[in-house]
Amino acid sequence: MSRTAGSRGGAPGSTTGARGPSAEQQIDPSVFIAPSAQLFGAISIARGASIWHNAVLRAECQRIEIGRMTNLQDFAMVHIAFDQPTIIGEFCSITHHATVHGCTIGDHCLIGINTVVMDRAVIGAGSIVAGGAIVTEGIFNVPGVGNLAYQAALGGVVPVTIAVVTILVLIFLVFNLLVDIVYALLDPRIRYA
Repeated sequence: MSRTAGSRGGAPGSTTGARGPSAEQQIDPSVFIAPSAQLFGAISIARGASIWHNAVLRAECQRIEIGRMTNLQDFAMVHIAFDQPTIIGEFCSITHHATVHGCTIGDHCLIGINTVVMDRAVIGAGSIVAGGAIVTEGIFNVPGVGNLAYQAALGGVVPVTIAVVTILVLIFLVFNLLVDIVYALLDPRIRYA
């Protein structure tokens, strides 16, 4: 069953749609829902949250949970995966044109404009995901780590890439040091103070 904002033009507290709220929806009376927002299925929205113009929340076979004081801005899309609910923590901003799909977003997160967060991704509390980033399926972000945009841009391989590059740089430096030592031992004209 679908529902949109109430007849009061989306005024705070207006949560009754043209066909009335769905029995499977639990929406706090303080929630702001813009008149053009679309809500379908099992959705719970906590106190003080806001759902802005043309945002779509669709929960056909799983649930969507929106935390306290979270805002879903214009044209945001929140959907579930077949086997995974979508859970968004409190005090989050899901900005314009962002797609949040079958994932978990911790408290106090900013999901940037036009970002896509895919199934089973976990965004840790206090994270910022840069606008335009794509967080691929199954990515896990440590709470408060702000470099998720780089992880997302490289398909989640950044920690492995950094480790490999660091090891290669260390090998290069050790090799150069050994070459210098060998030259110093073989050439008596080279003196180190």
